[in-house]
Amino acid sequence: MFRHAARRAGAALQRAARACLASLRFFSAAPGTADLRSRYRAAVDALPVDQLAVFMMHRVDDLAISEIATRLGMTSAEIEHNLANALHAIAIALEGD
Repeated sequence: MFRHAARRAGAALQRAARACLASLRFFSAAPGTADLRSRYRAAVDALPVDQLAVFMMHRVDDLAISEIATRLGMTSAEIEHNLANALHAIAIALEGD
């Protein structure tokens, strides 16, 4: 029973990540932001699938933590943890040297 639930959750995360990536819009094409955009894109692309799905659903789709938890079959605490880790990873990548 646990394996079936884990597979369903994994599949839901992958579907959510693919759907969110399809709708992702990055920074505007303002002069001087090419390096920042490329580092941001690389940081987002490097996120693990669970963090990516949560990040995209929260930041792009503007869903509440509770809604994301319901859709992905996770607890709100797990969603908050994944979102915090994603934001931390992106912040580290954008810090530069």
